[in-house]
Amino acid sequence: MKNYLVLVFMWVLLLPACGKSNDPTQFIYETNFSGHSPRVEQFIKDYITSDVTYHLVTKDNVNVYAKKNLGSQQKTIEYIQFNDEQLKQYYEHILDAESPKTEIEKLRESKESLFQSVDDKDAYHLPEINLEEGNIFYIKTSISEKSFKLPDLLKEYDVDVNDKVMFNIVAVDKESFQIDIQVKQEDGSSKENMSVFITQDLQNTFVSETYTDEFLNNIVKGNLNPYENLFVKLDSEGRYIKAANSFGVADTVKNELKWINELDYLSQDNQYVYLGGNADPLSEGKQRIQEIEEYLVGNEEYFAEFDLNLKQISDALELNSVNDVSIGKVKYFNEDFIILYLNFKAAITGTAGSTNVIIDFQEDRENPTIYLVDLGLH
Repeated sequence: MKNYLVLVFMWVLLLPACGKSNDPTQFIYETNFSGHSPRVEQFIKDYITSDVTYHLVTKDNVNVYAKKNLGSQQKTIEYIQFNDEQLKQYYEHILDAESPKTEIEKLRESKESLFQSVDDKDAYHLPEINLEEGNIFYIKTSISEKSFKLPDLLKEYDVDVNDKVMFNIVAVDKESFQIDIQVKQEDGSSKENMSVFITQDLQNTFVSETYTDEFLNNIVKGNLNPYENLFVKLDSEGRYIKAANSFGVADTVKNELKWINELDYLSQDNQYVYLGGNADPLSEGKQRIQEIEEYLVGNEEYFAEFDLNLKQISDALELNSVNDVSIGKVKYFNEDFIILYLNFKAAITGTAGSTNVIIDFQEDRENPTIYLVDLGLH
């Protein structure tokens, strides 16, 4: 999907005057937004990078990513970086643009001009990896270099020298790193997915699936202890953990593998769940957000709530709609910040118009600010 600007809020549609309504059920939608906040900056980073990179580390305001390998013909890993000041300079020029949709498209299409190669890989503990003929990994770190024959390393998964291999770096720290591997066997009949965990000195390796009970079992047995700093910790106690780029969550107290319901939407930072956020169209009415820990234990404690009122939005945009949508889905979700896309049904046939809806909890979680603006995020 996975698949996610707010500085362009200055171009928002001219709606009725903002302010407090005499009718408490009638929400007033804001139109003016400065666009300068940590949440907005994070959204921009995610929006321009999520389709082509895996985020690895942010250090001293420098953001470091591994470019995604999308096919078996790619034989190495390319790393890119940019700092926060370069990011601001990248998008500030569009503040006065007349067409936000056009400029946002250009912003994403021109992202390569922002990306810079990482020259000092050792500063971020980035391994050099090359896939050589015969399915051999040649890996070099700041302290060691070594070749690994994948048929030997992945022998439990019946990997052959002629199989097609696609690989990506998805997590790294000073002690170890994680390589996700997809293997399509020579006859094309099956596909395997696994993660290889390797210490920076290249002396220790461990292979595990991370989306099945195999991941949980290896955690329980302690097989993954040397690589625990690579995992995403979802609570302060370390009870719930997940591997980078996987969906299953290991409950280390009950020794269970838990999943986010297919109708619910996990936030970009893995810390929050939008209940029903994966439905399309979204259900109208009360929308609820939970912290991941509350969600996993089954509590009914909510981090934030807001009302999705299609009639009010349609009226605010002066659409000739039936106050219903053919498409209503989440386009971006992170802490305190959600972007929806709504495509309204026409009164007779077809579509009456569409918009993005931005819900901002940053100033007041109990009374979020809601903006209507077509950013072109569909």
